[in-house]
Amino acid sequence: MNGGYFLFIFAVLLRNPLPNAAETPPANLQLISEKFRILSRVTNAIYLQAGAIKNEINARELISELLHMPSNQLNTVVNVNVEVASSELRRMHQEYTKLIHFFENRTQSSFNDDVNAIFNNIIFILYFSRKSSLLSEVSSISTKNLLNETKSIAKDRLFNSSCSLLTGLDEFVALFDDDQLTPNSEKIAQIINEFHRQASLMTECISGLKKLDEDIDALSNWKNVEAYNKLWYVKDSIILFETFREPLSSWNESLLKILSAFQTAKPLWNSRSSLGQSKIFEAMAQLNKSIVEAEDHNISSINQDLKYTAGFKNFGDFSKIAGDLKSAWFKKFLAKGSDTRALSSALQTFQNVSEKMDALDSSWSTLMRLSEKKMHPIGLKANFVADVATIGLNLSELERVIHESGKHIESCMKPLVRTTPNSFGNQIVNYETFFFPAHSIMTRLSNVKDIIKELNTTLNFMTGSNEQLRDRFHNRNRAVYSVLDQLQVNASNSIIVKRILRRKYKGIVVNSYEFLSTIKSIAKIASELQVVQKTAENITVSDGNILGDLISNLSLVETSKCFSQYYKTMPTLESTVSKLKSLRMFPDGETISTMLEYLDLLGKVQSNLTLVEKEIKSSTSHVNSTNNPVLLLKTPQALIKNIGTSTRVLEDLENVRQHRQFLYSIRNFTADVKKVIVGENLIEWIDPEKKLRELLEEADQLNGFAGSLRNGSLTEMARVFDEAAKIKGIGGDPKSMANVSINLLQASGTDQLAASKVFRKIRELNLDFAKHEASLKSASVTVISLIAYYDEIFGNSKSKILTIEKHIDNSFPWIYILLICIGSILLIGLFCVVAYGFTKNGRAKYTNLYLYYFGKPLDYERRWRYSLFLDNQDGKNTLLDAVREINKTNVMKAVKLGSYITAYNKFGNTALHAATKSALPEIVKILIEHGADLTLLNTLNKTPEQMIPLDSPDNSKDKIEKLEKIRKLYNKANGKKYKKCVPQKFPATSFHIWMDEITDNKITNDFMEKFQAITSDEAAPNTTHVIVKTDENGVLDTDNLDLLFWMFNGAIIVKEKWMIDCLNDEKLIEQDSKYLVDSVKYKGSTFKTVLQWSEAMAKGAIPYLYGVYTAIVMKECKNLLTLNTLVAAHGGVVMDTFPGKELFNVGSRPYHHANLGPLFLIHDGTINLNVYQSDPDKMYTLFTEAEFIKFMLERNIVRDICETPINVLKDLK
Repeated sequence: MNGGYFLFIFAVLLRNPLPNAAETPPANLQLISEKFRILSRVTNAIYLQAGAIKNEINARELISELLHMPSNQLNTVVNVNVEVASSELRRMHQEYTKLIHFFENRTQSSFNDDVNAIFNNIIFILYFSRKSSLLSEVSSISTKNLLNETKSIAKDRLFNSSCSLLTGLDEFVALFDDDQLTPNSEKIAQIINEFHRQASLMTECISGLKKLDEDIDALSNWKNVEAYNKLWYVKDSIILFETFREPLSSWNESLLKILSAFQTAKPLWNSRSSLGQSKIFEAMAQLNKSIVEAEDHNISSINQDLKYTAGFKNFGDFSKIAGDLKSAWFKKFLAKGSDTRALSSALQTFQNVSEKMDALDSSWSTLMRLSEKKMHPIGLKANFVADVATIGLNLSELERVIHESGKHIESCMKPLVRTTPNSFGNQIVNYETFFFPAHSIMTRLSNVKDIIKELNTTLNFMTGSNEQLRDRFHNRNRAVYSVLDQLQVNASNSIIVKRILRRKYKGIVVNSYEFLSTIKSIAKIASELQVVQKTAENITVSDGNILGDLISNLSLVETSKCFSQYYKTMPTLESTVSKLKSLRMFPDGETISTMLEYLDLLGKVQSNLTLVEKEIKSSTSHVNSTNNPVLLLKTPQALIKNIGTSTRVLEDLENVRQHRQFLYSIRNFTADVKKVIVGENLIEWIDPEKKLRELLEEADQLNGFAGSLRNGSLTEMARVFDEAAKIKGIGGDPKSMANVSINLLQASGTDQLAASKVFRKIRELNLDFAKHEASLKSASVTVISLIAYYDEIFGNSKSKILTIEKHIDNSFPWIYILLICIGSILLIGLFCVVAYGFTKNGRAKYTNLYLYYFGKPLDYERRWRYSLFLDNQDGKNTLLDAVREINKTNVMKAVKLGSYITAYNKFGNTALHAATKSALPEIVKILIEHGADLTLLNTLNKTPEQMIPLDSPDNSKDKIEKLEKIRKLYNKANGKKYKKCVPQKFPATSFHIWMDEITDNKITNDFMEKFQAITSDEAAPNTTHVIVKTDENGVLDTDNLDLLFWMFNGAIIVKEKWMIDCLNDEKLIEQDSKYLVDSVKYKGSTFKTVLQWSEAMAKGAIPYLYGVYTAIVMKECKNLLTLNTLVAAHGGVVMDTFPGKELFNVGSRPYHHANLGPLFLIHDGTINLNVYQSDPDKMYTLFTEAEFIKFMLERNIVRDICETPINVLKDLK
């Protein structure tokens, strides 16, 4: 992608042409959207008026929806004591201007150096305080013995092995590297002939890798590899200590300078206000939080679940309601000519609020514009102001911490023997001179072992059971060497031979094996072994223990123990000194002015917000509910949400058309941009060009379809929603898009900068239409319901009157007539019941009734196999999502449909755990009475009942009552058993079957032709079954990570024989359970866990990687996208940066893997991770890519049974 293209994108983004209404009439989609917006607006106003009558309107929640900010976030933004914050900010600025000479004075130029030195000293003290035992251990290690052992290996048979004798391989591999300079033809011939001459050595080396690994283990010095590493580590620690000795000796003097600075700057935080320091700090902290929340909202707004205003676009819609009721369209299609004055009068109260709402909207928009344009760097500055304000809260405590810390560390440093710098330097240089070669030998041998381990994984197919694969490799390998056997390579033909070899090598790719990559690895082994032998021969053995002497002479063990006594006070000191840094970072005059402007605008927002809330409350307090037509609307919230959401989709699709030029300008992104996109899991945006063009075509087609409907009846117009439901768009989380935009903006390239602007614009367009499919499909029914409602309130519904003439013969006893009627009714009813049983729905209904009362657990299990597909909609579990949304109706609907009631969410809670924790007694009751398990533990090892929040004085009266209701529900349920609803049957017509590419082509084609409706030649997110080729034992043998991904994803893995049998008997398509694959073979190891994975995903088990934080530690990873997706899909967190231990709690473990450290490092063996492998806190777990996949396939669960498991990530708030 060139720079010219991105200049074009810049131009498109910056253009903002004014539409010419005379030349461009409104599009059909826009016109039909406006009509449905009238419907949604008026209906929403009716719903609000009904809520006012019933006193069910929460004014703050309503306003927060119109402001497009969740109420808790809105409260944080507006809940600031503006008067106190403004006054204190002005006072602090005035004092700062008086003290500015202190901060800018050249005599104070070392201020920052002092502060930074203190920070560095604290970090060192924390580090060194935990080294006493290691220092003692190292003091007793005999360096002389280690050196003798290392020197003796020079004559080991290891260095006569075939791998050690290989030469010139680096030059051979370099011939095929485009980045390397190509030598002349004579040199090329020499290199190729040397490689050909060593063909047998190469074969022996590859075959003997396992033996070579064992020979290294048998070396006399290898058993002491840890001792070598400890000695070198302690040597570095001693050098580090010597570096810090001088600063630590003057530690107390540095701290006194810090204290002096605190006292000099005292006027800055020492307010004389009668409010007191705590109130002032509270106001400044509120300001800080307000600015940060406003900034976060502008960067990435949170999607809200609209309860009150789904039918409105913004505040301005309130003022349009009166006009909507008078519009010709409303009178024709909804009022149908009837008088609308009664409805207009009923809605008058909320129309009266519109003027005050417009004022709030205006002041809020101004505040957000300021926040977006100027507040980004000011959020940090506001934090510094709040930090400075905290100093005055407890200055005496801060002074005490500084005084005591200085004395303590000084007491540790006094007994130290002071060596001269030259003496210390000479001893260290002397030690490194004779010990470095031995240490480098151990490092190189470790590298060789890592390469062998990787090669054994790569080459395992050569010793596996797949003879066909092995033969194919040998044939291709022989073909390469046959070229060299038949030719006499010389300067005249060497270039041609090189080209032939390049083409041949590209053909030698078997599984993850690549010929040149393997040669490169073998070359590295050979060179390392040759260096090791030469180094061992030249080792000089020295007497004495220089390192032990240094440890003793410098009293390092005693100093480490002394430091450890004050270990706990160091974080407090660090926090204290950080506040002083805030003094240096205090905002300048321009920043203060912007903050004061923010407070001024915030004050106007608060004032307008109070007026609107007051108006809403006063309006609703005297609403007349007598014969009010607004009360006739049934289930208003669901109807409003559906018609409002569906109308918004039409508007968004028209918006897509309006941005045609911009969307057409977007091309597929460059590799650097794609890496950032993959990092945020925006998979659909990797190559968006084709998808965007398809979206524009679909939007245009919908516009044409809308043109054929917009002059029809309302029910005809509603067909536009069914057509819109077919448009999927491009998915992507808005927050992830914001992160992509920010990350790209921070890059330096032109491509990244242009792509950043693209994603910032894309985030505003809402292109993910697939998530609204269900709403759109039900919109037609919603429109019919609303038409019926408006017909009723306007008197347009026609009553059906049924007249029955009865002629009764008085001579016939009436009792007989009554009995005959009853008997006839019973017979007809019985006939209907029996007849219904012969229908498809009837059979399903009666089967479910039978299973509910007489079904066995196995009957339920057969249906729960499909729960992953039955219980999920738009990638979300319907039951868990309904609990999250506090939607009692949807919870009841989900449990009635037989959703697996004990599925866990991504946080490791079942629906019952979540509902209990959130104090939702009505939902708790539904779940308990429909069979939710009361004994299941969540990831905190708590039962649902134990999730009842503890009583707190902060709890409202309403919450206390809810908690009491929940306790009573659990007391009532103890000892009782409730039946679970029967899961729905998953019909074969809902199967989505995909066949792996290595299945038999003819069988696959015949199967796809016979079952066209449920098969596909491409895998898709809704795939339910994957058909694979298995060996004679029914085992799936594959190293294909993409295929294994489907197993991990919960797809049902089925044998190829299913296709064969279904071709003979179509009915067998419903008997997939007879053809399930239960074992998979990966990299030579067999795992009988396929069905375990299928069941875990179907039943929503606790995510397998819950509590795991993963980093891919490779320079290049071909399967990066697949690995990231796999980890995230199973509850793990993929780290953008390397996971340092300081962010995590030592001792924590993943919930399902209590035997492993929570920080997973997936590596390729090229980077030395020994320090993390031997982490004393055992926080790291290392895998190669193949080992990680095997770990996943093993599905070996060692649950954390601690009563209160330690959270992995520290609370950084």
